[in-house]
Amino acid sequence: MIRRFLQRLGLLAFSFLMCTLTIFTIFELFPALPDHLPLQGIHYYALKERYLPDSELVFRRKPLYRYQGYFVGDHYGLFSDKNAPRIPYRARFDENGFRNEPHAPAPDVILLGDSFLEFGMDENDTLAGRLAAQTGLRTANYGMEWYGPAQYVTAFRRYAVDLGAKTAVLCFFEGNDLRDTGQYLNWKRGGDYYHFNLTRKNFLQRYLITFKDSMAFAAKLFCAGWI
Repeated sequence: MIRRFLQRLGLLAFSFLMCTLTIFTIFELFPALPDHLPLQGIHYYALKERYLPDSELVFRRKPLYRYQGYFVGDHYGLFSDKNAPRIPYRARFDENGFRNEPHAPAPDVILLGDSFLEFGMDENDTLAGRLAAQTGLRTANYGMEWYGPAQYVTAFRRYAVDLGAKTAVLCFFEGNDLRDTGQYLNWKRGGDYYHFNLTRKNFLQRYLITFKDSMAFAAKLFCAGWI
């Protein structure tokens, strides 16, 4: 009796793994397919939908990316956001993946930083937008979530140094920029940069990452009472 139960349980587990592995293989062969499916709650596919790998910056946002959704704050964890206030949030990004109008005129002021600089409920609500409104100067926002000082400098050299701006403001956040620098040095040595270094993983490693992320997402929905 027990042996038959274990055999059926093993067959069920094997069938489940083969099914998920087949779906993952299809998505890897056709990477644009997940973008058209509601999979952004799964962390692996959310990263692939928003970002591209970069040999210097670790990652960069896709050109002309658009986002519209809700902001629930960064103090709500995996199982605690069911009743979190949801504030409408929209963002648009330029041809280089930064939060500016595409092909905008040359700025007077360039701002460099992380998510605290990038963030705003709309473009006028960002630090760059507020500065422009207060001063009448043209501003360019080169903030990027999860970036640290090494990426600030690299982004400036690659995208902004030749724009002709008279002023560049580097916004350093002591809360995580030192940790970001350590992560970046680890990445330069061949390690991971937080959770972004998926492109250096082999197929099986990426599948296991996706499987874990999918189970976490299912657990979140279950605990929130949505499934």
